[in-house]
Amino acid sequence: MANSRIIVWDVGHGSSVSILAPNGRTGMLDLGANTETEFSPIKFTKSMWRLDRLNHLTISHPHIDHIRDILNLRLLELDTLNALEIPKEQLFAERIQEKDRDLLNAYVQLKQRFSGPITALKDPNNPSWGGQGYFSHYSIKADWQSEPNNASIVTFYRSGKFTLLYPGDIESRGWNELLKSKEFVNDLKSTAFFIASHHGREAGFSKEIVETAAPQLVIVSDSWFKDTSVTDRYSHLATGFEVINDNTGTKEKRSVVSTRADGRVIIDVSDLGNKTTANVRVKKTLS
Repeated sequence: MANSRIIVWDVGHGSSVSILAPNGRTGMLDLGANTETEFSPIKFTKSMWRLDRLNHLTISHPHIDHIRDILNLRLLELDTLNALEIPKEQLFAERIQEKDRDLLNAYVQLKQRFSGPITALKDPNNPSWGGQGYFSHYSIKADWQSEPNNASIVTFYRSGKFTLLYPGDIESRGWNELLKSKEFVNDLKSTAFFIASHHGREAGFSKEIVETAAPQLVIVSDSWFKDTSVTDRYSHLATGFEVINDNTGTKEKRSVVSTRADGRVIIDVSDLGNKTTANVRVKKTLS
């Protein structure tokens, strides 16, 4: 039996996902952190899985809410990185708070360190990377200064017949461009769980994308509900999946779960070769 564990962390307004592949390799998607509770997914992941290295990291795009935990990356050795190449003068072109400059500088330095080719043995896009667990990445040509969200790297994580879609903050034009790719559409059609783009905001919603994916469950990573949130649209398009609440012990079929209401989302995937099953739990914590 091949097992994967995926954890979508409650980092307030931000995103961070930790992944344990069947063969023990580890990956993370984005580096959000919770500023209210000072919770660091990197620190927790390192302790939980007793890590001294992280095998893969994808940073969808370097907006602060997606890299707030980046300084803690020094606690782990990193094997491979997938991140956008953005000139430093463009990254710092916007008005940013002084405390965020260190985060952007760390991003630039990290990207410079991982500018070379990736060997086949360490390639996270290789189906053998995680022992039946691996990634696929897609992006479009988008100008960072005029449409940074559409520059997002869109990631699929596949384990057996299970697929998770993590799209960063991509918006309507980005989705429409990706739909022109047959390879992307094929991966999209395999999606079981869909992490909502742009924290469930209207700008990241595409009816055609969600209808094509036909996910069982949509996951929203955000800290509060806004007027531009479109959770109801996702709930009408997802087919539903049984979710266990660790705090109450109850089970309920859900179309959408959110970190703001439900806490962290823990997904366990088991692959028997001819059959893949998933178990989903949500858990509110103090940290």
